[in-house]
Amino acid sequence: MNHPAAEDDRRSSDDVSDAPSPRSKFANRKRKERVRGYGEGTVYEFERRLPSGAIWRGYRAKRSIKHGERSIRVAGQGKTRQEALANLERNITRKRIALAELPQSYIRLTQPEEARTVGRVLDDWLSYQRSRIGVDSWKGYEAKVRIYLRPSLGETPVRLLTRDDVEDYIYSTLPATVPYNRATPLGKSSIRAIYWTLSAALDFALQRGWVDRNVAKGVEPPQKRKPTRQERDQLYKAARWTAQHTIKNLEKRDDRARWLLAFLGLRQGEVLGLRCSSVKPKSGARSARLVIDAQLKVRNMSHGCGDYDATTNTWPCGKQANLCTNPLGESGFYLAEDLKTPDGRRILPLTDRMYERLSEQVKKQ
Repeated sequence: MNHPAAEDDRRSSDDVSDAPSPRSKFANRKRKERVRGYGEGTVYEFERRLPSGAIWRGYRAKRSIKHGERSIRVAGQGKTRQEALANLERNITRKRIALAELPQSYIRLTQPEEARTVGRVLDDWLSYQRSRIGVDSWKGYEAKVRIYLRPSLGETPVRLLTRDDVEDYIYSTLPATVPYNRATPLGKSSIRAIYWTLSAALDFALQRGWVDRNVAKGVEPPQKRKPTRQERDQLYKAARWTAQHTIKNLEKRDDRARWLLAFLGLRQGEVLGLRCSSVKPKSGARSARLVIDAQLKVRNMSHGCGDYDATTNTWPCGKQANLCTNPLGESGFYLAEDLKTPDGRRILPLTDRMYERLSEQVKKQ
């Protein structure tokens, strides 16, 4: 004979099992029913409200992959079910490449991606930087791209550029490269400058989604030679008395103002760009001061004899730009108010002795 309490327990248990399970408030209520995608993972339709207020509808595919003991979930989405599945496979390949399970050459490139070579990325980066940095700095980057980077790496699709490619270029190709105007191969400082140019261009590509990562970051550039402890001790000992000995031997020199300005940390272009109005006398509570607001720059001519030959690292005339058979533009010095850095415009206080020496120089001029 059944006990009434047991009947009540079974009835309450049946009621609970038939009731719908509670749904998380974070669940995607716009998502449609999930289905299997070709036997693996799931595919479902969903919708998302855009910032403009419009509704975007599409499909999302998900699948888990094993990496050691870990299980990593990868997703891909698209406007159609087939597009979502294709993007899922592509993202799985990218994830396996990022986990070092596959080489980067496994990425199947689309036609626009094949057309975006390292050379094109370098050109786009130079165009972007042209209005953002000084002319001289830009010319330095352009020369490194034209002479070294584009001939060796320019034809490689940027998505297929690997860490090994960059490492081989930095440690094998460049150390054996002899510039056309020198008799010895490139030194470590030059190689480091070329490396940082390439890395900056790849960062530019990464910010625009053209690559998944900057492969140059995995390569350590050649390190500068560090002085020995004995060399450092000698430098510190010499630096302690350099200023005193230098000033003592400048008293009878006509160019002592030029040497004294070296102790203020000015760049050579800033020293040569000083004008008489740059030296300010005392005024009220303000001490004498030196105003740095211009610098002397050099304007170089450009080649007009034809196109640069990357295989021989020379122009058709075989000479430097200022000796070109058909030069473009004019060369010479000019005074520019745009300094090397935004912080270059500054005012430096002068001691009475320094002001006296600079005033003498102003009177001579």
